[in-house]
Amino acid sequence: MKVCENLSITFLIEKPEMSKDGRVPIYARITYNGQRAEISLGARIFPEQWDKLACRVKGNSPDALLLNSQITQTKAKIERHFFLLTTQYEFFTAEMIRKAYKGKLVEPGKEGDPDDKKTFMQAVDFEIGRLKEKQQKGLRAKSTITKWETTRAKLTAFLLHKYKKADIPLEMIRSNFAEDMFHYFTVEDELDTNTAMKYIRNTKQVLTTATGRWIKSNPIRDFRCTYKQPERDVLTIQEIWKIYKRSLIKRMDQVRDVFLFSCFTGLAYKEVYNLTLDDIVTGMTATAGSRSTVSRLEIQRMFPSYPFRKPLLKNTGTTSVVANLTVCYR
Repeated sequence: MKVCENLSITFLIEKPEMSKDGRVPIYARITYNGQRAEISLGARIFPEQWDKLACRVKGNSPDALLLNSQITQTKAKIERHFFLLTTQYEFFTAEMIRKAYKGKLVEPGKEGDPDDKKTFMQAVDFEIGRLKEKQQKGLRAKSTITKWETTRAKLTAFLLHKYKKADIPLEMIRSNFAEDMFHYFTVEDELDTNTAMKYIRNTKQVLTTATGRWIKSNPIRDFRCTYKQPERDVLTIQEIWKIYKRSLIKRMDQVRDVFLFSCFTGLAYKEVYNLTLDDIVTGMTATAGSRSTVSRLEIQRMFPSYPFRKPLLKNTGTTSVVANLTVCYR
């Protein structure tokens, strides 16, 4: 029996709960926004007495008439609590309707409200807040926080597209949430598969953190986040040598020097940018090398800087390796 677009109330018997005398209980099933909750009417009948199509007890006996009257009153009471919840809450669930019917729902805003559930974006902010605390202790890089802020913006855009709202209760998230996200990110936002999977992986992390706090389980825990290895062009030593020998203007010359330094040390540009002259050491073979400290892992790495034969660095008055790499090879 559909009450409104998102709410339906049906009555059914539960045969698996049959008693020894063959009677089964009658339940009211509330379905709201795809979520279910059930209420026992506290009455039992024989299965053959139940009219499944009409959701009523067959016959005109006093017991049948009494039970059918109870079904009608139960439906009316559920509807009344549903419409009352629409005036009190912006978001609510089928379980909240059941609790309101049972008189267990605390008024919104009261201390200790058991149904003051977190929303999805509140859970995201909670995760980002924890990461910021770790970043302050040096356990996470600042770039990690930046990436999560980007994730937050992407998730907000997805909610606006899918639900026409900037936030939703955690209870509204179903198992198809990840599939809907992947479709939005790849089709609507036109992101590549790996980037879309990255945002979904972050979402799984948020929901895993929320599990046990505000939700019973992670609804998208079974979604597999895959990674497609991209095809990358790799320079040969001959191509690197051509770059090494080519004459360039001063600015491009410095760019080329940093690039070649990265080629032979394996360091990303950001790591090279953070290097200082103190990180450059000379080994026992008098070959210049770089010592990179990776803050997240707190380890040191040694890289040979060969095949450079001339002094690697020229002191320009700063401690930055990038600045001192000017005219470093030729």
